[in-house]
Amino acid sequence: RALAEVASEITVSVASELVSTAVEKSGMLTQEVEEEIRSTTQVELEGVDTVATWDDNQYYWIYCCLNKLDYANRQAEKVVNAAGLALDLYQTATGNMESEQLTSLLSLYLQALLPIQNYLTQPLTVSLDDGSEIQLQNRIYAELQAAVGQISVQAKQAEIPVKFGQTVSVELRVQTSVGASTPLVQLPVSFTFVKGSGNMIPMVTTNETGMAISRLSKVTTMEKIQIIVAKPDLVALVGSDQITSNYLRRLIENLPAPTVQFILQVSGPSIYIEAQESNLGQMLSPAYIVPELKKLLSSVGFTFTDNLTKADFMIQLQAESRSGSEVFGQYTAYVDLTVSVTEMKTGQEIHQQSASDIKGIHLDYQKAGLKAFETTRDRMTIEFAPDLLTAIQK
Repeated sequence: RALAEVASEITVSVASELVSTAVEKSGMLTQEVEEEIRSTTQVELEGVDTVATWDDNQYYWIYCCLNKLDYANRQAEKVVNAAGLALDLYQTATGNMESEQLTSLLSLYLQALLPIQNYLTQPLTVSLDDGSEIQLQNRIYAELQAAVGQISVQAKQAEIPVKFGQTVSVELRVQTSVGASTPLVQLPVSFTFVKGSGNMIPMVTTNETGMAISRLSKVTTMEKIQIIVAKPDLVALVGSDQITSNYLRRLIENLPAPTVQFILQVSGPSIYIEAQESNLGQMLSPAYIVPELKKLLSSVGFTFTDNLTKADFMIQLQAESRSGSEVFGQYTAYVDLTVSVTEMKTGQEIHQQSASDIKGIHLDYQKAGLKAFETTRDRMTIEFAPDLLTAIQK
């Protein structure tokens, strides 16, 4: 807290037009930019002397002081040194403008911003070898914009059918280039769900042909149309751990890098149901349990097929009632239920549940059996269905 108090006594003067420019470039709010300036001041605080300490058994007090003139001189020297290093990197980049590899040029311009990342909202005027003067951060930003504007990205197979909840292996391929032909090598590309969600490789680097290949392994929500956006990841190019300034991070993220979309057309897994529902040895028509099960599965996006070879999963359901006892004209019947799920791709049974002695009472055995089936249907949707869904969606 003592250092914070000292920092609060230091006035940082930044022209309002520079703050406005910073807001425009980074997409940050004015308040966020001003807070960034204040926090940077505290982080760079040096030359603070401890004058005295005092302990009253409840608090520990520290009395600090700072020579503002010495601080200002040290800060001016820091800015000069940082600007000099940034200028060297900038001139190295401009000396490589004829290079065919735009990725290297982008990396150099981004690296040129690192030494001055704590001073980007200050006027940094430097002199070039020809005697002309430039605002360094503005020039680097302009060159970055121009370089980013040369990037071309294209999605290979932009519309992709995929089934919800299933493990898949879908390649998301993005071709990057300068113009129409020169591939961009070693360029990080990020992949992000902007609608929907799923499991995929979030960032990859382009290969020697300029192709970035991510892989989608599962879609985890049932929205029918989901969208993945891919774009050059310039923060990753310079190294996220190299960026200590939130302003610089936002500035880089706000550069107008091109994007492409992958449209996922999501459908539910197809289900084949093999069912037998019998009441006291007679097949039920219509069935009691299967229609309710289909209704439930349909509501979360599953589809059904009568062709077992086209099914992703097979559900086998067997429900049989049997007579129980009769007491004072009240007849009791019981239903035994078994449900299993088989994954057709592997042939493995992935889920099995059973329940027995589900009771129904009525004026005769036939109606008591039907009453037991009604209870079984309710238990199926409340108790069985959640575990069944979990097994299918793993």
